[in-house]
Amino acid sequence: MSEQNKASAKRIFDAWNSRDLDVFDEIMADDCINHDPQNPFAEVHGPEGLRRLVQMYLAAFSDQRFLINEQIAEGDFVTTRWTGTGTNDGEMMGMPATGKSAVVQG
Repeated sequence: MSEQNKASAKRIFDAWNSRDLDVFDEIMADDCINHDPQNPFAEVHGPEGLRRLVQMYLAAFSDQRFLINEQIAEGDFVTTRWTGTGTNDGEMMGMPATGKSAVVQG
C-alpha cells in the first residue's frame, strides 16, 4: 500500500508539472483538506481547492517545475521532499512580479 500511495502523491506533482490539473479529480477525494496554513483557498476542499492553489502559483511562476527529491511512506502516510523552481513573472496575492528566479524546497 505504501508504494501505491507514494505513486499517487507523485502523480500530483507530475500533474502540476504537466499542467494537467484534471488529474486531481482522479487522485483526490472530494472532502480532502489541505492543511497548509498559507493556503488562501483552505476553505475549498477536494480537487478544486488544490486546483485553485496551483493556478495561483502558475500565474505567478509560469515556468514553475517540481523535482521530487525523496518520498517516505508508512501505511497510508506519505511525505514528499521536493524542490520547486521558477521565475516570478506574474502577480501573486497582490504582490507584483519581480522577474527573478526562485528555488524553494519543501
